[in-house]
Amino acid sequence: MNKLVAEGVSKNVIDYFAKKGYDLEEIYKDLSKLPKSESFEINGYEVVLERGMQKGPPNSGYGWVHVILRHKYGYMMENVKETSFFPMGQRVVDKNGNVFYIPNRMNENDLINIIKEAVMNNKNEFNGADRVKITYNLHGRYGIDEVKVIFYREGNEYHLLTAFPESGRAVIKYEKDSGRFVYTK
Repeated sequence: MNKLVAEGVSKNVIDYFAKKGYDLEEIYKDLSKLPKSESFEINGYEVVLERGMQKGPPNSGYGWVHVILRHKYGYMMENVKETSFFPMGQRVVDKNGNVFYIPNRMNENDLINIIKEAVMNNKNEFNGADRVKITYNLHGRYGIDEVKVIFYREGNEYHLLTAFPESGRAVIKYEKDSGRFVYTK
């Protein structure tokens, strides 16, 4: 548990995954593959892809940690309208304990590269707005058509808030209202 806390995961979040029967060591290994922090200067702003963290509520996290916990493992998916999953071969457990297996089309390095590509191909979006929302077309790569990447501005810096797949033949969403996993295409 201490290793996950050191990776930016709160005890509440660890308890959530433990109660659902997730392998905490597997989650730790996934998080340990992610970069600590990286930044680029774009249009006079520092764009920061940082480790981040995940606290309690589903939308209280940011950075790489949030992206993996929410959009690979489905952290708190029962509490928001929908959650989409990167196709990384993971298993996801719903509120009733049902297990759903997500297709395996990519890994953490692929995810990191997609986010960097989205940033570098949308430099003009970093223009002083409080939030930057990039919709990046992958044209079916990894079974994903579009990815959304969101940054928040803090002073002269833009920080990675979240990233998630919007659509594609390998993209699956969990719908809270129906309690079902559905393909987006």
